Amino acid sequence: MRAHGQPFVGLQSQLSTGSSVEILPGLGVTFAEADLALDEYRKVYSPQFPFVPIHPRTPAAELYGMQPFLFRMIVQVVVPQSVKTQHAAKLWFRDYIARHVVCRAEKRLELLQGILLFLAWYGAIISPQPLSQSSSVDNVST
Repeated sequence: MRAHGQPFVGLQSQLSTGSSVEILPGLGVTFAEADLALDEYRKVYSPQFPFVPIHPRTPAAELYGMQPFLFRMIVQVVVPQSVKTQHAAKLWFRDYIARHVVCRAEKRLELLQGILLFLAWYGAIISPQPLSQSSSVDNVST
C-alpha cells in the first residue's frame, strides 16, 4: 500500500523520459512527449480553464506517479487523436469513473479535476474553447 501522495513503489524505474506509458488502449506516449503535452496544457488550456492548475516545474513522470488519472486526462485532452481513439477514451473514462467513484466511493481531488477536464475540454480537443463556448457537457452522454 502506498502512502497518500507518494508514488507507487518500483515506479521509479519506469519514469525515465524515454520510457512510455499507456494512456488508454491504443494511445501511448513517452514521458518526453507527455512533458510537451503538459507544457501545452499549461500554456493553452489552463489559462482558459484555471480550475486544474499544474505547477510549471512538475514533470510528466512525477504527475503520473502521484496522480495517474489526472495525468491521463490531461494527455487525452491535449494529444490529437483519431475519432476511434476519442470514442475509446470516452468509454474508458466512463468505466474508470464508474469503478472508482460509483463502486468504490473514492473521493479524491484528482478524480474531481479529471472529471472537470473531461467535461470542459474533451469535446473541444481540436481547438480549445472554454466550457461556455462549447457543448462538451452534452458530449459526455454520447
